Amino acid sequence: MDKRRSVVYLIFIAFAVAMILILSYSRKETQKQLLYNEISEVISSYKTGRTQYIDFSAITTFSWDRMYIFAPYSGCERIDKAVGTITFWFDCQFTGIEMGKNSSLFIFTQKRKVVRYVLYEGYLDDFSRGFEQEGFKFQEAHFITDKIGRMVWVGH
Repeated sequence: MDKRRSVVYLIFIAFAVAMILILSYSRKETQKQLLYNEISEVISSYKTGRTQYIDFSAITTFSWDRMYIFAPYSGCERIDKAVGTITFWFDCQFTGIEMGKNSSLFIFTQKRKVVRYVLYEGYLDDFSRGFEQEGFKFQEAHFITDKIGRMVWVGH
């Protein structure tokens, strides 16, 4: 009887852990979709003339102090070095940036910890050069487009 009870408890614990992992993954995917939509909205606001520049500080559904933009085919080692996270950023290998043609990886950090990221597939929104060197402070994450449609950082 004790052995049978132990097996039942073990199955219950395994089920509970699986449910927690599934819910956690689902929450992350929802957050990524919301962030993707927010990035699209700030770009749209600029393109339609509602704002003078692309203002990433308008993304306020979470706290962040620095944003990084990585070009297609950026390697995880390079990303980790640029972002300067306290520990290796494990999720990098699951972003798809290393194989993402026409994609840019947006990473938002708070106190050197990644709080949100999303692979942005903007075929008409050219962040392909990437801007990962130092990242951008919350109050300076402003861009415009040049004559051929590439995003250019304007700061302030």
